[in-house]
Amino acid sequence: MMSQTRLRVRVTVLGMALGVVLGVLGACQSGYSVELRNESGRPVVASVVRGGAFDGERTLAQKRIPSGSTGELGPFEWVGMGGVRVSVRRPGDLGALATETRLRRGLNIFVVEAGGVDSWEAAVLRRVE
Repeated sequence: MMSQTRLRVRVTVLGMALGVVLGVLGACQSGYSVELRNESGRPVVASVVRGGAFDGERTLAQKRIPSGSTGELGPFEWVGMGGVRVSVRRPGDLGALATETRLRRGLNIFVVEAGGVDSWEAAVLRRVE
C-alpha cells in the first residue's frame, strides 16, 4: 500500500506535467488569419474558404480590398477535412480564374500582384514569410 505522502507527490508531479502540456498547447497557434496587401493596381475580392468535396465548401469571410490597401480576414477556427484556403479575384474579370492557396495555421501574409499577360489568373498571391 502506498503512503499518503508518496500519493501526494505523484499527484503534484502529474498536475505539474499536465500544466506544462496545456501551456505548450496553448502557445501553439490553432487558428487561421490572413493579411493581404493589394499591389495589383485594381481592387480585388478576397475570400477565406474552408472544407472541400467531402464536407462541402463554405465561405468564412469575404472582403473587397482597394488597390494600394491592406485587408485582414480572420481569425478563424477550423478542424476538418479540406483545410482552409484564401481565394482572390478581381471583380469584373469574367474570364479570369480566381487565385487560390491553402493557409497555414497562424498568420498568413500575402502580397496580391497583377497576373501576367500570358496567365489566366488576373491576380497572383505571393506569400511573405
